[in-house]
Amino acid sequence: MLLVRELAAACPKADRLGCRVVETYLRVQLGTKASRHDEAADHFTAAVNAGALSSTFIHQIYEDLTVLFGWDLEALFLTAHQKRCQAFLSAGKPDKALEAHKDMIDTIDESTKAGCLVWSNAFKQECSALYAANGGAALAAHDYDRAIDLYSAAITLSSASSTAFANCSQARLGKMLWMEALLDAQKVIELDSWSYLGYNLKYAALHGARRYDEAIQTFQTMLSKLEVAPDIQTRTLRQQCLRPTEVEHAI
Repeated sequence: MLLVRELAAACPKADRLGCRVVETYLRVQLGTKASRHDEAADHFTAAVNAGALSSTFIHQIYEDLTVLFGWDLEALFLTAHQKRCQAFLSAGKPDKALEAHKDMIDTIDESTKAGCLVWSNAFKQECSALYAANGGAALAAHDYDRAIDLYSAAITLSSASSTAFANCSQARLGKMLWMEALLDAQKVIELDSWSYLGYNLKYAALHGARRYDEAIQTFQTMLSKLEVAPDIQTRTLRQQCLRPTEVEHAI
């Protein structure tokens, strides 16, 4: 890498774009072989920022490099971007990973976007999973504000997860944000109508908001769902619950 730069500096008439192309390729190789994810991200970021591969015709201009060394310059630009995204994610930095993904999407053309749509969707799912995992750790530590932020990020990326909504509702209950917790609980029920947890969270939110009649009604609905649940394990939960009259007295 240093030698490439020294040669470029020593030769005023050197093909500086060609030097940047070589440096970019080497950066990608160094990033691929890096032992630490942060180090890899630095190399891939340098490769992307070099700007040497932004032209769609770069592989034609430097076809000799492909012929002599077998370098796939046509795919190198996208590869550098994707590996950069993955390096940040592997380093446990989903915010930076998504920022890198946005940079990639803003840079590549429509045809390339269509070609990497499957990869992009899978990548965002991975980011969502990491946000959810970090949210679980925050929830366990009773850091409700951070848990809410992390689960909200996970939901934004993958709104079909009833688990993320349930955990976010639980975090909001911890902050006594009754109405927000209620909305999340209702989303859990919408996504999974058999969810005992969804009704339980809805009951807790309504009870916290002092909407007692609705809380009792929700509890009764939960019991009816438990009685006809498709699996035995869920039905056994019914035996552990209070009777509706006992709930009314408790309220």
